[in-house]
Amino acid sequence: GNSTHRIRVGYSFIYQFTRIWKLGNDFCIRTYKSWWNHLKISLKINLLLTLVMIFSVIPCSLLLSQQLQQQAQRSIETQATQFMQTMSAVRQYTQEQILPLFTAQTQDAQQFIPETVPAYAVEQIFAALQHNAPEQPFSYKEAAPNPTNLRHKADEFEIQLINQFRQDPATQRISGFQDRPEGRVFYLAQPVVMRDPSCLQCHSRPAIAPPSLISTYGSQNGFNWHLNDVVAAQIVSVPVDVISASAHPSFWQVILVVLGMFGILLILLAILLQKVVVQRIRRLSRTAQAISLGETQVTFEEISEDEIGKLAIALQRMKHSLEIALNILNPST
Repeated sequence: GNSTHRIRVGYSFIYQFTRIWKLGNDFCIRTYKSWWNHLKISLKINLLLTLVMIFSVIPCSLLLSQQLQQQAQRSIETQATQFMQTMSAVRQYTQEQILPLFTAQTQDAQQFIPETVPAYAVEQIFAALQHNAPEQPFSYKEAAPNPTNLRHKADEFEIQLINQFRQDPATQRISGFQDRPEGRVFYLAQPVVMRDPSCLQCHSRPAIAPPSLISTYGSQNGFNWHLNDVVAAQIVSVPVDVISASAHPSFWQVILVVLGMFGILLILLAILLQKVVVQRIRRLSRTAQAISLGETQVTFEEISEDEIGKLAIALQRMKHSLEIALNILNPST
């Protein structure tokens, strides 16, 4: 029926495909052998060395790229850590040195003094840094689930980081990669723990907060904080492109050096091959050809005792044996 016909057509197609593939494969093998057999020894060896170089450089390049990326990431992470420590030092200085000077004024002032807030001080320092060194790649944010200033409001990802710090108080630092609308970034985060009881004056209940704070930021945000709670996270981030850009120059420098060394090695091997092998074989070939044309006075001369030298001695002995045999067969000559 129809199923039997389809099976036969399928078998026929498979047979024809296999036959065509075998013919094509045989043709390619014959062509390759013919091409390879007509190549000179020096060219064959150079081709093999070139293939060795290519298949050596490619995996080495991949491994080198990975190592340089990791090294660049460690370098960026070290810089980010130093940057984070600097921002933490600003927070600590503001908390311990500036805030006590204005505590009384803050409670009775009509206008809130933002310079007494550690987060504000860090924000201003970072803004000045961006203005003075716009080429620096780092971005900084103090993200909080319940901030007084809504500019510090944590997004979903930042809330996850804060929750990780809350769930595991022993964790002091989290790093990794994040995809953002502006591109992929490497981030470094550490917790902000409220340890100073004086902070409760502004962050416990709106009723005891300075009136100037309420009039500036309202009474809905930044309250109900507790001592020793993780209230925010300091997050330093840097675009992944910066890490890649710092690794690429080193990568290409090393690759160029390796390619240059391979190139020099190939040239030296080609010269050595010409001197030690090819020229000597050509000399033996010319001598053998001359003898075959009747020039019996030429000899196979080789002073080296390597394989080619031993071949020349054997050929010279064979020539001498042939001369003796010919003299026996033709004594008149």
